Amino acid sequence: MLILSKSEDEPLLDMSVKRCKELIERHRATLLFVNTRDTAEILGSRFHIIYRDFPVEIHHGSLSKFSRIEAEEKFKSGSLKALICTSSLELGIDVGHAD
Repeated sequence: MLILSKSEDEPLLDMSVKRCKELIERHRATLLFVNTRDTAEILGSRFHIIYRDFPVEIHHGSLSKFSRIEAEEKFKSGSLKALICTSSLELGIDVGHAD
């Protein structure tokens, strides 16, 4: 289990992102649940800064319906390695082949 907060401690955040990436790479597809939309946004942003081409996106209730559906479809098709999400994906959405 990793604990992330909205801390301004970038080295700690970057270390957490690195550890998440290591865990994600062990699986075909991963749903990475976080507690808040802010955490999803922060973690997703740091992933894209540190690992520019790593196939990960975010999913939470404040995103547009189009953005959520697009992320779900990319995940189902296998073009995303991970989806960083809040409980918005816990509610019975079929995401296919998650490990």
